[in-house]
Amino acid sequence: MAQIEIIDYLGAMLVEPSKAYTYDMVIAKFPTADILIMKDLDVLVSINGTDMFKTSFDDISKLTSGKSYIFSKRCTVAVGIKAII
Repeated sequence: MAQIEIIDYLGAMLVEPSKAYTYDMVIAKFPTADILIMKDLDVLVSINGTDMFKTSFDDISKLTSGKSYIFSKRCTVAVGIKAII
């Protein structure tokens, strides 16, 4: 039987450039969240201090304790829960 991926969107954040957004900051607003979904184009992101890399619309990042994100420009990031049934 094929598995189906379901994303339950909890909300979104308008993030500012060069500001660090941590796991704890996201969980404080969305306690059940486990993913971030990029909802903008031509954005570079750094995760845990890595070199910035280009993201695509609807790219997903799994939220885990200790992760931090820095974005290259003001953009919208959706927050959700991902399930496979």
